[in-house]
Amino acid sequence: MSRVQSFAAIVDDHSEVLILGSMPGVASLTANASYAHPRNSFWPILADVIGVDASAPRAERIAGLHRARLALWDVAGVCVRPGSLDADIDDDSVIPDDVAGLLRAHPTIHRVC
Repeated sequence: MSRVQSFAAIVDDHSEVLILGSMPGVASLTANASYAHPRNSFWPILADVIGVDASAPRAERIAGLHRARLALWDVAGVCVRPGSLDADIDDDSVIPDDVAGLLRAHPTIHRVC
């Protein structure tokens, strides 16, 4: 089975809202960038919400997250999952990311989505 690992949290000392995903899909892991699949709606939706160009380079989109005081991470740090479907995650293999620790380290975060 394919063991996969999520990315580090995208967060800074001004983050107020944490957006949690499950685990990056194959396209994201291959590109080393969250929500990289071209049909994923995350960046186009966020573009409308925070005014960052969904097709901008990754660094520019991340800067937009920071300006909007948004943090981004995944609940699963490591898991076994063939392919990209969340339904295919082997529940017994999940090692969660330390969301509580992240929240303690960043007390400005007051909402988790």
